[in-house]
Amino acid sequence: MKGIILHGGHGTRLRPLTHTGPKQLLPIANKPMSEYCIDSMKEAGVKDIAIIIGGIGSQKVKDYYGNGEKFGVNISYIPQDFPRGIAHAIGLCEDFINNEKFLVFLGDNIYQKGMPPKQSPERKEAERRLNEQINTIVNSNSNGIFIPGNHDWNNGDDDGWDRIKSVDKYIIDKKLNNVIMLPHNGCPGPEVIDLGDKIRLIIIDTDWWLNGDVQANKDNSKCNPGDEQSILDSLRSALKNKGKRFAIIAAHHPLESYGAHGGYFNWKQHIFPLRELNESLWIPLPVIGSLYPILRKSGISSQDLSSDEYGNMINKIEAVLSKYSDWIYAAGHEHSLQVLKGINNNLYLVSGFGTFEHDEYLTEGDKTIFAALEPGFMQLDFNNDGSIILSVISGKTGVAKEIFIMNVK
Repeated sequence: MKGIILHGGHGTRLRPLTHTGPKQLLPIANKPMSEYCIDSMKEAGVKDIAIIIGGIGSQKVKDYYGNGEKFGVNISYIPQDFPRGIAHAIGLCEDFINNEKFLVFLGDNIYQKGMPPKQSPERKEAERRLNEQINTIVNSNSNGIFIPGNHDWNNGDDDGWDRIKSVDKYIIDKKLNNVIMLPHNGCPGPEVIDLGDKIRLIIIDTDWWLNGDVQANKDNSKCNPGDEQSILDSLRSALKNKGKRFAIIAAHHPLESYGAHGGYFNWKQHIFPLRELNESLWIPLPVIGSLYPILRKSGISSQDLSSDEYGNMINKIEAVLSKYSDWIYAAGHEHSLQVLKGINNNLYLVSGFGTFEHDEYLTEGDKTIFAALEPGFMQLDFNNDGSIILSVISGKTGVAKEIFIMNVK
Protein backbone atom coordinates (compact mmCIF):
# COMPACT_ATOMS: atom_id res chain seq x y z
CA MET A 1 0.00 0.00 0.00
CA LYS A 2 1.20 3.53 -0.77
CA GLY A 3 0.71 6.84 0.99
CA ILE A 4 -0.20 10.30 -0.29
CA ILE A 5 0.32 13.56 1.60
CA LEU A 6 -1.33 16.74 0.33
CA HIS A 7 1.25 19.48 0.88
CA GLY A 8 -0.06 22.20 -1.43
CA GLY A 9 -2.31 25.19 -0.91
CA HIS A 10 -1.59 28.76 0.10
CA GLY A 11 -2.43 28.57 3.82
CA THR A 12 -4.31 31.88 3.70
CA ARG A 13 -6.12 31.25 7.00
CA LEU A 14 -2.78 30.99 8.86
CA ARG A 15 -1.24 34.20 7.59
CA PRO A 16 1.12 35.88 8.40
CA LEU A 17 2.73 32.56 9.46
CA THR A 18 2.46 31.19 5.92
CA HIS A 19 3.67 34.21 3.94
CA THR A 20 7.02 32.53 3.28
CA GLY A 21 6.27 28.79 3.46
CA PRO A 22 3.61 26.06 3.47
CA LYS A 23 1.40 25.57 6.51
CA GLN A 24 2.32 21.87 6.67
CA LEU A 25 5.89 22.78 7.69
CA LEU A 26 4.73 24.84 10.65
CA PRO A 27 6.09 23.14 13.80
CA ILE A 28 4.02 21.39 16.44
CA ALA A 29 6.13 20.35 19.46
CA ASN A 30 9.25 21.28 17.45
CA LYS A 31 8.34 19.05 14.49
CA PRO A 32 6.58 19.99 11.22
CA MET A 33 2.97 18.86 11.25
CA SER A 34 3.39 16.88 8.02
CA GLU A 35 6.23 14.89 9.59
CA TYR A 36 3.67 13.39 11.97
CA CYS A 37 1.84 12.06 8.89
CA ILE A 38 5.02 10.41 7.66
CA ASP A 39 5.62 8.88 11.10
CA SER A 40 2.08 7.45 11.18
CA MET A 41 2.45 5.95 7.71
CA LYS A 42 5.80 4.43 8.59
CA GLU A 43 4.31 2.84 11.72
CA ALA A 44 1.53 1.36 9.59
CA GLY A 45 4.09 -0.20 7.24
CA VAL A 46 3.68 2.33 4.42
CA LYS A 47 7.11 3.17 3.05
CA ASP A 48 6.37 4.58 -0.44
CA ILE A 49 4.97 8.10 -0.06
CA ALA A 50 4.08 10.76 -2.62
CA ILE A 51 3.91 14.39 -1.48
CA ILE A 52 1.70 16.74 -3.53
CA ILE A 53 3.40 20.13 -3.61
CA GLY A 54 2.39 23.50 -5.01
CA GLY A 55 2.20 27.14 -4.06
CA ILE A 56 4.54 28.95 -1.71
CA GLY A 57 7.50 27.05 -0.33
CA SER A 58 7.43 23.94 -2.51
CA GLN A 59 11.22 23.87 -2.62
CA LYS A 60 11.34 24.11 1.18
CA VAL A 61 9.35 20.88 1.35
CA LYS A 62 11.85 19.13 -0.91
CA ASP A 63 14.80 20.55 1.03
CA TYR A 64 13.39 19.31 4.35
CA TYR A 65 12.26 15.79 3.38
CA GLY A 66 14.61 15.04 0.50
CA ASN A 67 14.18 11.50 -0.80
CA GLY A 68 12.87 10.36 2.59
CA GLU A 69 15.94 8.31 3.48
CA LYS A 70 16.56 10.03 6.81
CA PHE A 71 12.93 9.38 7.76
CA GLY A 72 13.07 5.69 6.83
CA VAL A 73 10.73 6.01 3.84
CA ASN A 74 10.84 6.60 0.08
CA ILE A 75 9.47 10.01 -0.92
CA SER A 76 8.59 11.28 -4.38
CA TYR A 77 7.08 14.65 -5.29
CA ILE A 78 4.13 15.43 -7.53
CA PRO A 79 3.51 19.10 -8.46
CA GLN A 80 0.02 20.62 -8.49
CA ASP A 81 -0.04 23.94 -10.34
CA PHE A 82 -2.97 25.35 -8.35
CA PRO A 83 -5.17 24.12 -5.45
CA ARG A 84 -7.98 22.25 -7.24
CA GLY A 85 -9.27 19.98 -4.49
CA ILE A 86 -8.51 16.50 -3.23
CA ALA A 87 -10.01 14.70 -6.24
CA HIS A 88 -7.67 16.54 -8.60
CA ALA A 89 -4.71 15.77 -6.34
CA ILE A 90 -5.58 12.05 -6.33
CA GLY A 91 -5.87 12.15 -10.11
CA LEU A 92 -2.30 13.45 -10.32
CA CYS A 93 -1.19 10.33 -8.45
CA GLU A 94 -2.54 7.81 -10.96
CA ASP A 95 0.94 6.59 -11.99
CA PHE A 96 2.10 6.52 -8.38
CA ILE A 97 -0.99 4.57 -7.21
CA ASN A 98 -0.38 2.13 -10.08
CA ASN A 99 -3.81 0.50 -10.13
CA GLU A 100 -4.08 -0.13 -6.37
CA LYS A 101 -7.55 -1.22 -5.18
CA PHE A 102 -10.40 1.30 -4.90
CA LEU A 103 -13.77 0.96 -3.14
CA VAL A 104 -16.75 3.21 -3.84
CA PHE A 105 -19.72 3.54 -1.45
CA LEU A 106 -22.77 4.72 -3.39
CA GLY A 107 -24.47 6.87 -0.77
CA ASP A 108 -26.76 6.57 2.26
CA ASN A 109 -23.63 5.96 4.26
CA ILE A 110 -25.33 6.91 7.54
CA TYR A 111 -28.80 5.44 7.48
CA GLN A 112 -31.37 6.98 8.00
CA LYS A 113 -30.74 10.65 8.79
CA GLY A 114 -27.11 11.41 8.03
CA MET A 115 -24.67 12.81 10.57
CA PRO A 116 -26.51 14.60 13.41
CA PRO A 117 -24.95 17.44 15.46
CA LYS A 118 -22.32 16.46 18.04
CA GLN A 119 -24.68 17.12 20.95
CA SER A 120 -27.38 14.83 19.53
CA PRO A 121 -28.01 11.49 21.29
CA GLU A 122 -28.03 9.90 17.81
CA ARG A 123 -24.47 11.03 17.06
CA LYS A 124 -22.71 8.04 18.62
CA GLU A 125 -24.66 5.52 16.57
CA ALA A 126 -24.17 7.54 13.36
CA GLU A 127 -20.41 7.59 13.91
CA ARG A 128 -20.40 3.85 14.60
CA ARG A 129 -22.16 3.11 11.31
CA LEU A 130 -19.79 5.28 9.30
CA ASN A 131 -16.76 3.87 11.12
CA GLU A 132 -17.78 0.33 10.16
CA GLN A 133 -17.51 1.30 6.49
CA ILE A 134 -14.30 3.25 6.96
CA ASN A 135 -12.73 0.28 8.76
CA THR A 136 -13.67 -1.96 5.82
CA ILE A 137 -11.57 0.22 3.56
CA VAL A 138 -8.65 0.52 5.97
CA ASN A 139 -8.54 -3.17 6.89
CA SER A 140 -8.61 -4.27 3.24
CA ASN A 141 -5.73 -1.97 2.26
CA SER A 142 -7.96 -0.38 -0.36
CA ASN A 143 -8.90 3.13 -1.40
CA GLY A 144 -12.47 4.19 -0.67
CA ILE A 145 -14.77 6.95 -1.86
CA PHE A 146 -18.05 7.79 -0.13
CA ILE A 147 -20.78 9.32 -2.30
CA PRO A 148 -23.64 11.24 -0.64
CA GLY A 149 -27.17 9.79 -0.67
CA ASN A 150 -30.57 11.14 0.30
CA HIS A 151 -30.33 9.79 3.86
CA ASP A 152 -26.96 11.50 4.30
CA TRP A 153 -28.84 14.67 3.32
CA ASN A 154 -31.48 13.80 5.97
CA ASN A 155 -34.01 13.36 3.16
CA GLY A 156 -33.99 17.03 2.26
CA ASP A 157 -34.94 18.43 5.68
CA ASP A 158 -33.86 21.96 6.51
CA ASP A 159 -30.66 20.76 8.16
CA GLY A 160 -29.79 18.44 5.27
CA TRP A 161 -26.94 20.53 3.90
CA ASP A 162 -25.43 20.88 7.39
CA ARG A 163 -25.61 17.11 7.87
CA ILE A 164 -23.93 16.24 4.60
CA LYS A 165 -21.16 18.72 5.35
CA SER A 166 -20.77 17.10 8.79
CA VAL A 167 -20.22 13.69 7.19
CA ASP A 168 -17.59 15.19 4.89
CA LYS A 169 -15.83 16.92 7.80
CA TYR A 170 -15.91 13.77 9.94
CA ILE A 171 -14.13 11.80 7.21
CA ILE A 172 -11.62 14.60 6.58
CA ASP A 173 -10.84 14.81 10.30
CA LYS A 174 -9.89 11.12 10.23
CA LYS A 175 -6.83 12.20 8.19
CA LEU A 176 -6.81 8.97 6.19
CA ASN A 177 -5.06 9.16 2.84
CA ASN A 178 -7.14 6.37 1.35
CA VAL A 179 -10.65 7.44 2.44
CA ILE A 180 -12.56 10.41 1.07
CA MET A 181 -16.09 11.71 0.45
CA LEU A 182 -16.83 13.25 -2.94
CA PRO A 183 -18.13 15.70 -3.94
CA HIS A 184 -17.16 17.88 -0.99
CA ASN A 185 -19.30 20.36 0.92
CA GLY A 186 -22.66 19.22 -0.44
CA CYS A 187 -21.68 20.33 -3.93
CA PRO A 188 -23.10 18.56 -7.00
CA GLY A 189 -19.88 17.69 -8.81
CA PRO A 190 -18.96 16.11 -11.10
CA GLU A 191 -15.59 15.15 -9.61
CA VAL A 192 -13.25 13.37 -12.01
CA ILE A 193 -10.54 10.89 -11.03
CA ASP A 194 -8.45 9.03 -13.59
CA LEU A 195 -7.23 5.64 -12.39
CA GLY A 196 -4.35 4.98 -14.73
CA ASP A 197 -5.00 5.01 -18.46
CA LYS A 198 -7.94 2.58 -18.36
CA ILE A 199 -10.55 4.08 -16.05
CA ARG A 200 -12.17 7.47 -15.53
CA LEU A 201 -14.31 7.74 -12.39
CA ILE A 202 -16.94 10.51 -12.59
CA ILE A 203 -18.69 11.20 -9.28
CA ILE A 204 -21.98 13.08 -8.93
CA ASP A 205 -24.07 14.02 -5.90
CA THR A 206 -27.47 13.38 -7.47
CA ASP A 207 -29.37 14.34 -4.32
CA TRP A 208 -28.32 17.93 -5.03
CA TRP A 209 -30.86 17.84 -7.87
CA LEU A 210 -33.71 16.66 -5.64
CA ASN A 211 -33.38 18.82 -2.54
CA GLY A 212 -34.96 22.04 -3.74
CA ASP A 213 -34.14 25.00 -1.50
CA VAL A 214 -31.87 22.86 0.70
CA GLN A 215 -29.30 22.29 -2.03
CA ALA A 216 -25.99 24.08 -2.11
CA ASN A 217 -25.97 26.68 -4.87
CA LYS A 218 -23.98 29.72 -5.94
CA ASP A 219 -25.76 31.91 -3.41
CA ASN A 220 -24.76 29.97 -0.31
CA SER A 221 -21.70 27.93 -1.25
CA LYS A 222 -18.45 27.88 -3.19
CA CYS A 223 -19.64 25.09 -5.47
CA ASN A 224 -18.29 25.19 -8.99
CA PRO A 225 -20.17 24.13 -11.00
CA GLY A 226 -23.20 25.27 -9.06
CA ASP A 227 -26.15 25.19 -11.47
CA GLU A 228 -27.74 22.55 -13.68
CA GLN A 229 -26.33 23.69 -17.01
CA SER A 230 -22.78 24.01 -15.68
CA ILE A 231 -23.02 20.55 -14.10
CA LEU A 232 -24.17 19.05 -17.40
CA ASP A 233 -21.45 20.88 -19.32
CA SER A 234 -18.84 19.50 -16.92
CA LEU A 235 -20.25 15.97 -17.27
CA ARG A 236 -20.18 16.31 -21.04
CA SER A 237 -16.59 17.49 -20.95
CA ALA A 238 -15.54 14.62 -18.65
CA LEU A 239 -16.97 12.07 -21.10
CA LYS A 240 -15.76 13.81 -24.24
CA ASN A 241 -12.18 14.12 -23.01
CA LYS A 242 -11.78 10.67 -21.42
CA GLY A 243 -9.80 9.39 -24.39
CA LYS A 244 -9.69 5.58 -24.44
CA ARG A 245 -10.60 5.32 -20.78
CA PHE A 246 -13.75 3.48 -19.74
CA ALA A 247 -15.95 5.78 -17.64
CA ILE A 248 -17.77 4.83 -14.46
CA ILE A 249 -20.36 7.45 -13.54
CA ALA A 250 -20.96 6.86 -9.83
CA ALA A 251 -23.96 8.40 -8.09
CA HIS A 252 -26.59 7.51 -5.52
CA HIS A 253 -29.77 7.68 -7.59
CA PRO A 254 -30.38 5.21 -10.45
CA LEU A 255 -31.66 6.29 -13.86
CA GLU A 256 -33.87 3.18 -14.09
CA SER A 257 -35.25 0.73 -11.54
CA TYR A 258 -37.84 -2.00 -11.09
CA GLY A 259 -38.07 -1.56 -7.33
CA ALA A 260 -40.14 0.69 -5.07
CA HIS A 261 -38.46 3.92 -6.20
CA GLY A 262 -39.36 2.94 -9.76
CA GLY A 263 -43.04 2.53 -8.77
CA TYR A 264 -43.20 -1.24 -8.18
CA PHE A 265 -44.81 -2.53 -4.96
CA ASN A 266 -45.88 -5.91 -3.56
CA TRP A 267 -49.07 -6.85 -1.76
CA LYS A 268 -47.53 -6.29 1.69
CA GLN A 269 -46.93 -2.63 0.85
CA HIS A 270 -50.60 -2.27 -0.09
CA ILE A 271 -51.94 -4.01 3.03
CA PHE A 272 -49.33 -2.96 5.62
CA PRO A 273 -48.19 0.55 4.56
CA LEU A 274 -47.23 1.56 8.13
CA ARG A 275 -44.21 -0.75 7.89
CA GLU A 276 -42.58 1.96 5.78
CA LEU A 277 -42.46 3.99 9.00
CA ASN A 278 -41.65 1.10 11.33
CA GLU A 279 -41.07 -2.46 10.14
CA SER A 280 -42.73 -3.87 13.27
CA LEU A 281 -46.10 -2.21 12.52
CA TRP A 282 -47.95 -5.16 10.98
CA ILE A 283 -51.30 -3.32 11.07
CA PRO A 284 -53.53 -4.24 8.09
CA LEU A 285 -55.08 -1.31 6.27
CA PRO A 286 -56.74 -2.80 3.17
CA VAL A 287 -57.97 -0.35 0.50
CA ILE A 288 -56.72 2.66 2.50
CA GLY A 289 -53.27 1.13 2.45
CA SER A 290 -53.25 1.17 -1.35
CA LEU A 291 -53.21 4.96 -1.25
CA TYR A 292 -49.55 4.82 -0.23
CA PRO A 293 -48.18 3.09 -3.35
CA ILE A 294 -50.61 5.08 -5.54
CA LEU A 295 -49.24 8.34 -4.15
CA ARG A 296 -45.68 7.09 -4.57
CA LYS A 297 -46.35 6.26 -8.22
CA SER A 298 -47.84 9.72 -8.76
CA GLY A 299 -44.53 11.35 -7.80
CA ILE A 300 -45.33 12.70 -4.35
CA SER A 301 -41.75 11.97 -3.23
CA SER A 302 -38.80 13.59 -4.99
CA GLN A 303 -36.85 10.40 -4.23
CA ASP A 304 -38.97 8.38 -6.70
CA LEU A 305 -38.33 8.23 -10.44
CA SER A 306 -41.94 9.35 -11.10
CA SER A 307 -41.44 12.78 -9.48
CA ASP A 308 -40.92 15.92 -11.55
CA GLU A 309 -37.56 16.63 -9.92
CA TYR A 310 -36.23 13.12 -10.47
CA GLY A 311 -37.59 13.00 -14.03
CA ASN A 312 -35.89 16.28 -14.83
CA MET A 313 -32.58 14.91 -13.58
CA ILE A 314 -32.93 11.66 -15.56
CA ASN A 315 -33.83 13.42 -18.80
CA LYS A 316 -30.95 15.88 -18.62
CA ILE A 317 -28.28 13.38 -17.56
CA GLU A 318 -29.38 10.84 -20.16
CA ALA A 319 -29.31 13.54 -22.84
CA VAL A 320 -25.58 13.90 -22.13
CA LEU A 321 -24.88 10.16 -21.77
CA SER A 322 -26.63 9.39 -25.06
CA LYS A 323 -23.81 11.07 -26.99
CA TYR A 324 -21.06 8.77 -25.69
CA SER A 325 -20.09 5.12 -25.34
CA ASP A 326 -17.86 3.00 -23.12
CA TRP A 327 -19.40 3.91 -19.78
CA ILE A 328 -21.35 2.42 -16.91
CA TYR A 329 -23.72 4.33 -14.64
CA ALA A 330 -23.51 2.83 -11.13
CA ALA A 331 -25.97 3.77 -8.38
CA GLY A 332 -27.53 2.64 -5.11
CA HIS A 333 -30.78 3.97 -3.55
CA GLU A 334 -32.87 0.84 -4.21
CA HIS A 335 -32.41 -2.02 -1.74
CA SER A 336 -31.68 -4.52 -4.48
CA LEU A 337 -29.08 -5.70 -6.99
CA GLN A 338 -29.96 -4.89 -10.62
CA VAL A 339 -28.03 -5.01 -13.89
CA LEU A 340 -30.02 -3.11 -16.51
CA LYS A 341 -29.70 -2.16 -20.17
CA GLY A 342 -28.80 1.51 -20.49
CA ILE A 343 -28.78 3.76 -23.51
CA ASN A 344 -26.30 3.13 -26.35
CA ASN A 345 -25.77 -0.49 -25.21
CA ASN A 346 -24.20 0.69 -21.97
CA LEU A 347 -25.17 -0.58 -18.52
CA TYR A 348 -27.05 0.81 -15.55
CA LEU A 349 -26.06 -0.84 -12.26
CA VAL A 350 -28.11 -0.65 -9.07
CA SER A 351 -26.28 -1.90 -6.00
CA GLY A 352 -27.99 -0.59 -2.89
CA PHE A 353 -28.62 -3.65 -0.71
CA GLY A 354 -25.69 -3.66 1.69
CA THR A 355 -27.41 -5.02 4.81
CA PHE A 356 -29.95 -7.63 5.91
CA GLU A 357 -32.44 -5.07 7.25
CA HIS A 358 -34.76 -4.46 4.29
CA ASP A 359 -38.02 -6.06 3.20
CA GLU A 360 -38.55 -4.69 -0.29
CA TYR A 361 -40.07 -5.68 -3.61
CA LEU A 362 -38.29 -6.15 -6.93
CA THR A 363 -39.62 -7.23 -10.30
CA GLU A 364 -38.09 -7.51 -13.77
CA GLY A 365 -38.73 -5.34 -16.80
CA ASP A 366 -37.72 -4.92 -20.43
CA LYS A 367 -34.30 -3.58 -19.44
CA THR A 368 -33.49 -6.23 -16.83
CA ILE A 369 -30.38 -8.32 -17.45
CA PHE A 370 -30.12 -9.57 -13.87
CA ALA A 371 -32.03 -8.85 -10.66
CA ALA A 372 -31.74 -10.15 -7.11
CA LEU A 373 -33.43 -9.08 -3.88
CA GLU A 374 -30.61 -9.96 -1.52
CA PRO A 375 -27.71 -8.21 0.18
CA GLY A 376 -24.47 -7.93 -1.73
CA PHE A 377 -22.34 -5.74 -3.95
CA MET A 378 -20.96 -5.46 -7.48
CA GLN A 379 -17.39 -5.70 -8.69
CA LEU A 380 -15.75 -4.54 -11.92
CA ASP A 381 -12.46 -6.14 -12.96
CA PHE A 382 -10.37 -4.35 -15.59
CA ASN A 383 -7.97 -6.87 -17.13
CA ASN A 384 -4.67 -6.27 -18.90
CA ASP A 385 -6.10 -7.59 -22.18
CA GLY A 386 -8.66 -4.77 -22.20
CA SER A 387 -11.63 -6.90 -21.12
CA ILE A 388 -13.95 -5.75 -18.34
CA ILE A 389 -15.80 -8.27 -16.17
CA LEU A 390 -18.82 -7.44 -14.01
CA SER A 391 -19.53 -9.70 -11.04
CA VAL A 392 -22.47 -9.59 -8.63
CA ILE A 393 -21.57 -10.89 -5.18
CA SER A 394 -24.24 -12.02 -2.71
CA GLY A 395 -23.81 -11.99 1.06
CA LYS A 396 -27.17 -13.63 1.77
CA THR A 397 -25.70 -16.61 3.60
CA GLY A 398 -23.01 -14.62 5.39
CA VAL A 399 -20.39 -15.94 2.95
CA ALA A 400 -19.59 -14.03 -0.24
CA LYS A 401 -20.84 -15.91 -3.31
CA GLU A 402 -20.74 -14.88 -6.96
CA ILE A 403 -24.29 -15.10 -8.33
CA PHE A 404 -23.87 -13.37 -11.69
CA ILE A 405 -21.03 -12.61 -14.09
CA MET A 406 -20.88 -11.01 -17.52
CA ASN A 407 -18.43 -9.47 -19.96
CA VAL A 408 -18.89 -5.73 -20.19
CA LYS A 409 -16.28 -5.31 -22.88
